[in-house]
Amino acid sequence: MTDRHPWHRIAHEHMLQYRCRKWFGSHEEMFEFARSAAVKAPAGSTLGQLVPIAHLEMWLDLPVGEDAEYIGAAAVVAELNAAADQSVRHPDYQRRPGWPVVHNLFAMGFAMAGDFPSAVEQFEVIGDLVTEWPWQYHSSDPVGAFLAARQRVRGEQD
Repeated sequence: MTDRHPWHRIAHEHMLQYRCRKWFGSHEEMFEFARSAAVKAPAGSTLGQLVPIAHLEMWLDLPVGEDAEYIGAAAVVAELNAAADQSVRHPDYQRRPGWPVVHNLFAMGFAMAGDFPSAVEQFEVIGDLVTEWPWQYHSSDPVGAFLAARQRVRGEQD
């Protein structure tokens, strides 16, 4: 699927999900796919979103306590920022159909990781264009989860 459409965001999202441990893969397969696709993608591509997806999937799979320690690790924060720099922060990035999902993924990843300045940056781009995915990972009320995260990260900036 991704060979046929090498830069198609949704095809890559589906392939990443398929490679998750919760379905048919493993954490190693998931991260290998996410990192490889993001690195091979042209600068400014939305495929950088695969990195926060992989980290959010890992976070979801860990026990309480380990999950927060994992997602807040310096290496995770650095990888999220590197992905954003090559994707949504890159000068070649252009908003395309579905762009709010990409920014919501980065916003959630940064907020969960404790990188509040980067999260605020993404929330500013999003405005009120909350998307159900990925916020439903955090709560059965995705809009409420989005609003709470946005308020929390903005509060940390004051």
